[in-house]
Parts: sequence; C-alpha cells; structure tokens
Amino acid sequence: MLGAHPDLAQGRPEPDLVTVFFGGNDFDTFEGQKISEADMGKQFAAYQAVNVDRIRRMTKGSADVVLMTTAPGFKRWDTYKTLVDATKAAAKDKNAALCDIDAAFHAAGTAEDAVKAKYWHWDNVHMGPKGHEVICEAMMKLIEGK
Repeated sequence: MLGAHPDLAQGRPEPDLVTVFFGGNDFDTFEGQKISEADMGKQFAAYQAVNVDRIRRMTKGSADVVLMTTAPGFKRWDTYKTLVDATKAAAKDKNAALCDIDAAFHAAGTAEDAVKAKYWHWDNVHMGPKGHEVICEAMMKLIEGK
C-alpha cells in the first residue's frame, strides 16, 4: 500500500517505471477453482488491466508500465501459455509495454537446458542466478529498445 512508507505517503519518490510480474501462484489458484482455460485467460487479463489502471492512477500517469509475462518453472515449462497470452493481450489493450520473460526463458532451449544453466534455485521454481540474469537482460533490451 502506498501510504505505508513515509516517503511514499508524502508523494516521494515518483516512479517513472513500474513493472508487474506475477502468475505462477495464480495459476494454481485458477486450477483449484476448476475454471476453463478460456475463463482463466479472461480473468488474468482483467487482473493485468486493473494493475495498469491502478498504477497509472496512483502515479498520476507519470510512470510507464511494463507487464512481464509469467516465467516458466522447470516442471511447468509450457504450462503458463494461457497467462502469457493474457498478459500480452492486456499489454496491447492498455497500451502498456511488454517484457516477454516466457520467450526469454524459452530461448534456452528446453527446461533441461535451463535447469543446467541454473535458471532456478534448488526448487526449480524460484529464480536462480541465471534466471535473474535472463530477466534483467530482457528488461534492459526493452528499455534500450533492442
């Protein structure tokens, strides 16, 4: 919540870039609700759209918003397509920037290639050193317009 930190409560700092990066745990929630993939995509796209609207409202439009696609996990290398597609649709609909982390991870080749490169920590879910590097590189390419 913005008011929780004194600097933010006083309106400082004013961000010029805000990233939105989530989805893995949300996928489990959707699966638990037993909703269709189509409805999952619609709901996730709506979440992303609300995120963009809130950020723009709270920053009074001063911040660029980057939606980042959900990063795959080792056991879920190709599982999050619905969330990835929903994020892309929301970014287009809301005229927000898109950083395709899913594509950046898949550039490694296979999940086995990515695990050998240390994309994840021991749990094969949370980012390891190479995973953080891949995300950083993808963001820098976006920022630099490459």
